[in-house]
Amino acid sequence: MENSEQQTIKKNNKWTIIGLFTIFAAPLFIAYGGWYLGWFDNVGSSNHGDLIQPVVTLDKSGLLLQQKTMEEKDLNHHWWIIYVSDDKNCALRCQANVYLINQSRTAQAKELVRIEKLIVSKNQPFTSRAQTFINQHFGSNVFATLSANSSLEAGKIYLMDPLGNIFMSYPEVADEQQAVKAGRGIILDIKKLLKISQIG
Repeated sequence: MENSEQQTIKKNNKWTIIGLFTIFAAPLFIAYGGWYLGWFDNVGSSNHGDLIQPVVTLDKSGLLLQQKTMEEKDLNHHWWIIYVSDDKNCALRCQANVYLINQSRTAQAKELVRIEKLIVSKNQPFTSRAQTFINQHFGSNVFATLSANSSLEAGKIYLMDPLGNIFMSYPEVADEQQAVKAGRGIILDIKKLLKISQIG
């Protein structure tokens, strides 16, 4: 009889140990799967742009203002919407994207003072005619070029925080009709960032 009781106790102990192991090992297994196997990629993600990982810091961005490397003091504690084009004449596609970032900023209402726009020409500076047209139709803008070793791509819109971290990107649009649709996502992302951020 005593033997039978001892066997039952051993069995119970065995299941207790297995249960405890499962309780402690399961979170590790889930964390491993989530991190290395990408189980949770995009789960619960509410942003509309693509997160850049790791972020591109200002000193690695290759952004040039008047052929000088853009520095943190040039940011003036603002958030920045950056459009990179490969069209120095800024024809219709380029204009649609300038319109898009302009509307994304304007839609922030009283918060728009926290945001600046940067229009970047990938290969050559914008022509003076293109700069004049953009200024007349879309308000004042800051124009820049990129150094040869920049990792930023033409045909992309980027968000940069007041510390100079470029952390999110969006594909460019083909025309103003697409700009209206794409703009909703950018507007919502910026609203959320400004709401939760204590900087800029």
